[in-house]
Amino acid sequence: MLFRAPSLSPQAYAAEAAALRAQCHEAGAQLLLHGGPERLAMTAADGLHLPSRLLAGFASRPVQAGVWLAASVHDAAELEQAQRLGVDFVVLSPVAATASHPDAAPMGWSAFSALVQTATVPVYALGGMGDKDVPLALEAGGQGVAGIRGVFTRG
Repeated sequence: MLFRAPSLSPQAYAAEAAALRAQCHEAGAQLLLHGGPERLAMTAADGLHLPSRLLAGFASRPVQAGVWLAASVHDAAELEQAQRLGVDFVVLSPVAATASHPDAAPMGWSAFSALVQTATVPVYALGGMGDKDVPLALEAGGQGVAGIRGVFTRG
């Protein structure tokens, strides 16, 4: 599970992440934190998911071996940079129109497939995805779909 909560303070993020990590491990899942490596310094987790805006700031893998590293990418250059850093997988977006980024132009399945063909790591489709899109992502060469909204809420 990816914990993405940009509106939380660092202290609230750390507390919530600690609780989620315990729940994930109890359920046999792993927790990735969204942000830079400082997130892992604040809270123990199983990995880190780099937003695309941070990719160019690293010349080498920003986490140690054995810690999951993922990244969000939007084009060929970002995909190449993520692969240079040694990510374990990427999410490529936006494939379709999405409420979380309404001004972003969707790439569509054809462009998604073309980028997946150049990838050396697993690629998940992101952006307007739902259950109905899993077969489309697989057909396009991806590993599946990822989502921001409607996947998990804690309450």
